[in-house]
Amino acid sequence: MDFSLNEDQRAWQMKARKFALEEIRPISLARDAILDPREAFDWEIIKKGSRLGFRTMAVPKEWGGHGTDFVTQALVMAELARADSAISKTFSQCWKWSHLISAVCTDEQKERFLKPFLADDTFLLGKGISEPNAGSDNRCRLRTIPERASGSGRNAKATSGS
Repeated sequence: MDFSLNEDQRAWQMKARKFALEEIRPISLARDAILDPREAFDWEIIKKGSRLGFRTMAVPKEWGGHGTDFVTQALVMAELARADSAISKTFSQCWKWSHLISAVCTDEQKERFLKPFLADDTFLLGKGISEPNAGSDNRCRLRTIPERASGSGRNAKATSGS
């Protein structure tokens, strides 16, 4: 069995390695020292990586992405993580969700989410789970029921119990 990388996989790997060494690594430690999370996130590095295709690489070609396979995505993730795991994770979260949208959503939903995602270098995909027992184990059976909510918008508070 031949486990050699194909030309496309090797090209993505080398592009990610170059970006990690030349762009991410020089800023990584300084960004880690910033205490305020709003200041620590570097939008410029995300924009640069996005212009190289790292944010949209999992979107199928027919929707305007690069349509890379999972091996290529793993190679890129590893190369970026060598310089900064958080930046690598920012890109790989986009792959997970853009792949999911592409695989299971209707064409109308794909149009609604993938088109703006592809058009905006700062459009990131991810999820937020705030239920108990739902962090990284998001396959658990949620059993909480909101009992009361007060306030509105950003000041809303909900309590839940099982």
